[in-house]
Amino acid sequence: MRENTRVDFSLAANAARSTFLTYEPYYGLKEKPFSLSADPRFLYKSRAHAPTFDELRAGIRRREGVIVLTGEPGTGKTTLCRAVLEALDRKTFCTLVPDPFVSREDLLKMLLLDFGVMSVEDLKSGRLNGATRPELSYPLYEFLKSLVPLQAYAVLIIDEAQNLSPQVLEEIRILADLEAPEKLLQLVLVGQPELRAKLKDHSMRQVDQRVSVRVELTALDRLGVGEYISHRLDVAGGGTDRVTFSTEALDLIFKATKGNPRLINLVCDKSLHHGHLVRTFMIGPEIVTTALGDLGMMETTTTAAPAAAAAAKPESQPEPMDDFGLGETFFERERPPIGDPLPEVETAEQELFVHAGNEAPVGRRRTILLVLVGLVAAAIAAWIVWTWQNRTFDTSAVPAAPAAPPSRLILQMAQPPASEQIAAAEAGGLPFEVGVALFSGYDRANGLAIDLAAAGFRASTRSIESSKGRLYEVRTGPYFSREDAEADAARIRQMPGYSDARVVPQPPPASE
Repeated sequence: MRENTRVDFSLAANAARSTFLTYEPYYGLKEKPFSLSADPRFLYKSRAHAPTFDELRAGIRRREGVIVLTGEPGTGKTTLCRAVLEALDRKTFCTLVPDPFVSREDLLKMLLLDFGVMSVEDLKSGRLNGATRPELSYPLYEFLKSLVPLQAYAVLIIDEAQNLSPQVLEEIRILADLEAPEKLLQLVLVGQPELRAKLKDHSMRQVDQRVSVRVELTALDRLGVGEYISHRLDVAGGGTDRVTFSTEALDLIFKATKGNPRLINLVCDKSLHHGHLVRTFMIGPEIVTTALGDLGMMETTTTAAPAAAAAAKPESQPEPMDDFGLGETFFERERPPIGDPLPEVETAEQELFVHAGNEAPVGRRRTILLVLVGLVAAAIAAWIVWTWQNRTFDTSAVPAAPAAPPSRLILQMAQPPASEQIAAAEAGGLPFEVGVALFSGYDRANGLAIDLAAAGFRASTRSIESSKGRLYEVRTGPYFSREDAEADAARIRQMPGYSDARVVPQPPPASE
């Protein structure tokens, strides 16, 4: 891809992301620091998470038997697994199954699709609807065996594994026994503590006997809570110089959440929202108490003044609505003072939140109209950015897959190089690869690699660090002669959007 194209893509992504930010710019943050998504960039290696991360990574690299990771909901199991997958070398084929409520056949189809053995078109066309379990197992086994001469291997992680049916667990036992002569597929079961009890059931003893690594992820301690919050603020780009949680606020957060990272994210996100409303950079216990009340995690403390005002209110007057309601009492609810007092000279934005309740009905309606116009404008801007991005950077189109052979299961997988080719390459130096494209997101890069594999190319994805952050490069190969590499590069350049495909030397293996 051309350099100017990558720059434009980054600007478009940043513009789209900024559309969904609310309090973040006030604190100097470039993205949401306490999102509930499992983003491996935000993994904080606490005294509980760091040993678990190392043990999981070591177990996968040693190709142990089945690995079991358990922990209470919200302790960060999925984020930890995604971080472990990113830490593995590029010769590892990884897939994560988030849905445990699948049948044996559906699980095999997901593996064939994620590993690039079959294409999405095979699934959509219905050609696999009548495929039996042996018909699905054989091509998967052939794919796993093809990784042996490449010194590559595959990893399967199943989330929420405590909900797996006995039939799927039996399929996992069979997959764990595939050897040639080493383990061909590394399995990791991730679930809540109930998973340990389920595996100890007498009917599950064959699966339990194949578990070689058992690790448990626990909640954060009091010191870890403060370090966790600072870490996420740093990753989001704000650091701790623009916003600070007081010691009393951290004590209250730890007491209310018991060190659970997901609950900490909820409380901190709501606390920063309230801190933004009152224009303070110091998050104290009063703000945290208000956030806990909004989340239903604690009864909020109210002052006598609001209670007296509520008692004096006529019975016919409706209760005040929330801060963003559209009733007659828009923004009129009184609040106890929180954090630093407002400065004497108030900005126009502060006037909107503080004095909207004292305006005449006409003024309130005008304020409501302005808010609605702003929301509509923001939605239109987001739609324009989304439309422009998809028209400019749509690289998902690839040529149709080769014609289907007469067998019931269509296999569109490039054959691995022969052993004599590998020996010749080792004697003559590094083989060649074809650099296809760079992406800033892993999902688009992985999708392109799957499409290239479905079209008959041997495709792979690797992450690289650059001045613009982490990028993901899609390559095909290796080729053991430049002529073969140039031939495939010419084919790829004929695909719309990939005219810059080029032949490059294969990089040396990354040091462990």
